[in-house]
Amino acid sequence: MAFFICAFLLFFVVFLVANSYPDNTLNYEYDSIGRLNCIESRSNRECYQYDPQGNLLSKSNEGNLNGKYKPIEVSSSYDAYGGVQGNQNWYYQEWNGTSYKDMSYKKGQWLGSSPVTLFIKEAMHPDETDAVRKWVAPKSGLVRIAGNVAMYDAVGGDGVNVKIMKNNIQLWSKKLNYNDSTGYEVGLTVAVNAGDSIYFLVNKNGTNLCDATRWNSVIGYLDAR
Repeated sequence: MAFFICAFLLFFVVFLVANSYPDNTLNYEYDSIGRLNCIESRSNRECYQYDPQGNLLSKSNEGNLNGKYKPIEVSSSYDAYGGVQGNQNWYYQEWNGTSYKDMSYKKGQWLGSSPVTLFIKEAMHPDETDAVRKWVAPKSGLVRIAGNVAMYDAVGGDGVNVKIMKNNIQLWSKKLNYNDSTGYEVGLTVAVNAGDSIYFLVNKNGTNLCDATRWNSVIGYLDAR
């Protein structure tokens, strides 16, 4: 299987452990008058809401599908994996920089036009084209997008670029270093109309060596508690 092209690099593991990086960077977002809106880390995104007088009304944790909303009709990309496009509204595609194209299913894998643009259940691998999971909204409403994204082959290469798009609007992006088996927790809340597409893209960055990426994307509609 293409994912095991990295086996010969296993002797680097000791080096990687000794040189792994602890990325604990916090990103702060402020509104137009300087109030703190959100704090984002690897594993969490905490956001704050204020009344017109500037008093803190509430804070919400967007690192998972919990918070002040009740998730319903939750759909996991891993649970939906199989040999049928559109199962539970999930699709397997590739992006060539201009357009999306459906992949073909063969012997338990989804295969693209490039040699190792492919999917298995646990991982997606880009090549000359990006590997893309797509979820199509079956109805309008507010959805929470969650899940962890990390390197599956964390022993070589130059890492990958990952991003989430709603139709043609970018919602979120990160760069994963080649040895990042911890990755990031996604926590986004967005309104969708029926038929809107949410894309989860993995780009090879520079080379396609060891670019298999683990990304169990989870989407749930939200009802106020």
